[in-house]
Amino acid sequence: MSGKTGEQANQWIENAPQLWAWLGDLRDQLASVEKLIENRSVFNNTNGDIALLLGERSISLPSSSLPSFLPSSIKEQIEPSPGDHRTVLVSCDGLIELFRVVYEPIRDVVSRVDSVWRDLRPRIDAATVTLARAQGVSDRLSVRLPEVTRASQRLAAVRASVADDPLSLSSRVGPDLDDLVAAAAAAAGKLESAHSSLDSDLEGTDRVLADLRVLRARAAAAYSEAEAKVIPPKGLIRVPGTSVIDGQNGLAHRAAQIVGDATSGTREWQEARRDLDTWHHSATRLREQLTKALDVNTSPIHQRNELRGRLQAYRVKADMSGGLPAEIAAIGQLAHDELHTSPTDLGRALELIDKFAAQLATYGGQS
Repeated sequence: MSGKTGEQANQWIENAPQLWAWLGDLRDQLASVEKLIENRSVFNNTNGDIALLLGERSISLPSSSLPSFLPSSIKEQIEPSPGDHRTVLVSCDGLIELFRVVYEPIRDVVSRVDSVWRDLRPRIDAATVTLARAQGVSDRLSVRLPEVTRASQRLAAVRASVADDPLSLSSRVGPDLDDLVAAAAAAAGKLESAHSSLDSDLEGTDRVLADLRVLRARAAAAYSEAEAKVIPPKGLIRVPGTSVIDGQNGLAHRAAQIVGDATSGTREWQEARRDLDTWHHSATRLREQLTKALDVNTSPIHQRNELRGRLQAYRVKADMSGGLPAEIAAIGQLAHDELHTSPTDLGRALELIDKFAAQLATYGGQS
């Protein structure tokens, strides 16, 4: 292992093979104890030998098998063999403690590494499949997708780190990889959709043009009606002429060029897609302008009709009251004449309606 994982694991892993040798030494010692117990009798008391094997430093180990980083608590339980500097003596308890000191760090590192693997390996497998498909779309349509490149590079780096240095990876590696892969998949899906929808979008230009012609005509008609029937026609939006759609450089002419180039195969589909998207952007902007013009230009007529409705309601109320004074009825008639004579002065009509309503509310002492 390398990097952070190597720093935490290598020194312990190097001594891992000794665990099996030490386990064998411990088993041999216990086998000797069991044999003494079996042979013990009233005539053959082996308690002293048993105590020696279990409690004293009687297990011989090669000095070279001991790690160089043993804690002092273990070193105190080990003593050199008399007359043999190549071996040391340790008790059963000391050997068990030696085993624990070497084994537990290995166990902990393995547990942490396993946790990283369990989190990342499924993500790596899923990312591999997803990016292979995304790359396939990119290759088939001859378009380089930077999102796929970034995700593939990150996947390769994560895969290498998982193999060599899993403990160097942060907890954000998995979610970040998921986000990059999701972005790559979305880019590939968008590309595939752009390609597959190109024909239908090209065919749809005629429908878009037809809708724009109708919308422009309605907005222009509303402008003319408001200008003729209402004064003052404040804030009206003048509508562009028909050339914006059907002129020499209008939307219809540009659409015909794009469709012609695309169907004749003189341009790559990506260029046709970009040109068509630009065209749709222009068409959408024109639609927004015409929609706003239609709303603004029809507003004065809507306001006039709303005032007509209010006046009609007040006159019905006046008829139900009976015996309305002539001067009050005259105000209502003036408002009616203003609203039904072109051009209508909306300001004066509103003033007359408010005056008529106020007089009607106080007529006969009624509130």
